[in-house]
Amino acid sequence: MLAEDLIQKLVEAIAVGSKLTGFDGQWVRAIGLTGSHARGTATPFSDIDLHVYVPAQGTPPHEHYQLHRFEGHLVSITVTTIESKYADLEQPQSAVDVVSGLRQTRILYDSVQLTGHGLLASLRQAALDFDWTPLQPAADAFASQQLAGCAEEAHKLLSGLLKNDEALLLYATYGLVLGLVNVVAVQKGILVESENVLFQAVQDAADAEWSELFRIAAGWDANPVRMRALAGLGLYAATARMLRGIIAPEHETVINWTLERIADFRATNNQ
Repeated sequence: MLAEDLIQKLVEAIAVGSKLTGFDGQWVRAIGLTGSHARGTATPFSDIDLHVYVPAQGTPPHEHYQLHRFEGHLVSITVTTIESKYADLEQPQSAVDVVSGLRQTRILYDSVQLTGHGLLASLRQAALDFDWTPLQPAADAFASQQLAGCAEEAHKLLSGLLKNDEALLLYATYGLVLGLVNVVAVQKGILVESENVLFQAVQDAADAEWSELFRIAAGWDANPVRMRALAGLGLYAATARMLRGIIAPEHETVINWTLERIADFRATNNQ
């Protein structure tokens, strides 16, 4: 657990001075502690995750994301706005990333509104009250669109397999794995508490076939590059089957054609 005197020094360095952020503390509306230190799961190597909230307009130029060494700790500072976080709660692709973080936020500094409620306190309450259900149609539409977009990575894998190009295979496999993880996470509304547990959370939410193919493609187990690439193709097909009911008509042509090309390649090459 972080010492209270260290927390106070951080707040003073940000909300009073400009030692860490590079802009005067008068612009700071709120500061929230997130990540492992907020959850109580930090190790000696964990960074201190801070969200610094500034006005949506008029703020001096600043870096959105900063890293600093402070009192023997690695401090990561995300400069953002209250308004943008409210907007994130309205979009499924961003809600999956921000809801849990806002819920676990420890408020270190907050500005009081005319209503008497703190800006960050009200935002955190909105996250606590968050309901995924109204976002499901938009989540389905997003997943369908992204699955169609992942067809490009699947085609790169087919090209790499034909050419036996390991560099291309690895690059495309990484892209496909990350893309399909995002597809499943958003479609299923997986509100992960940390990006560190995203892979496991998506596996837990998917079916056994998807999880097995994902582990091979992601390199969870030691497998040759070609095997990982083939698993990546299988993962694309498994994702399409798992999400068949929500694929939009305008995306079906590309997705189905990609599935046909994968099947033809496997049949031709005995894979």
